[in-house]
Formats: sequence, C-alpha cells, structure tokens
Amino acid sequence: MSDKSHVGMGIHRCPVCLEKTDEVLLFNTKLRNTLERENFVGFKMCEEHNKKLYEEEYVALIETSSPVAPTSLTDKYRTGNYALIKENVYNDLFNVPISKNRICFVQVGILQDLQKIPVASADDPTLVGDLNDCGDEEWVEIVD
Repeated sequence: MSDKSHVGMGIHRCPVCLEKTDEVLLFNTKLRNTLERENFVGFKMCEEHNKKLYEEEYVALIETSSPVAPTSLTDKYRTGNYALIKENVYNDLFNVPISKNRICFVQVGILQDLQKIPVASADDPTLVGDLNDCGDEEWVEIVD
C-alpha cells in the first residue's frame, strides 16, 4: 500500500529558521495518489523573522557548508546556524548589497568570525572590527 494520497498538506517554511509557517490543503484533481502527507510548497517568513528583517531592519546570515555559493533558498548544505545583524552593521562589514528578501548565505566560519569582533562597550554595541581577515576563499552570497 502506498503512503501517497490524492489529498495532502502543503507546508510553507520560514527561509531563516525553517519552522513551519503555514499549511494549505492540496488536492489532486485527477484523484491520483501523488501527494505525501506533508509537501513542501514554498517559503513564507515566520512572524518573528518577518518583523525582525523588515520592521527592525535586520539582515539574516544563513550558514551553509556548500562548496560553492548557493543559488537558491532550498540549499541542501544548510548547517542550521544563522545570525541576524542590523542593516547598518551588515553594510559596514560586507561589500555585497542587501537583497530584497534580506537573506544572504555565508560560508562556515563567518558566523564564528563575527562573534570574535569586539564591541565598543556594553552600553554602545557598535562593532569595532571588520571581516577583512577572513581570507580570499570566504564568500557571502545574496539569493533573491
């Protein structure tokens, strides 16, 4: 017996944290058993990240272990690590423009390097350093 049905749930996931954000009913109009119980249908920001990225002007840095720069949000090499940084800090650290979706992929090690950058003081969390010492092999890739 097949696990597929002519009815299934379509799942949207947050592109930042990959949490389920929305469910829709899917129905095969030809009544063919083609649908899994849960089917990924696309990305939709969760409430928390939608607020952070668009209202509070953050940029999401998503870590990926891909040997080359990813070309889509469905990158299979995602490590599960991500960071949110303010837009003005992003512009100070990276020479890559911010995409419409405010998400960029970074290579393994970039998030650890960010954590090593000192801040001016606890009262003024302005970054003092930059990522110039990361090396030529590091990349930051924007995916629209």
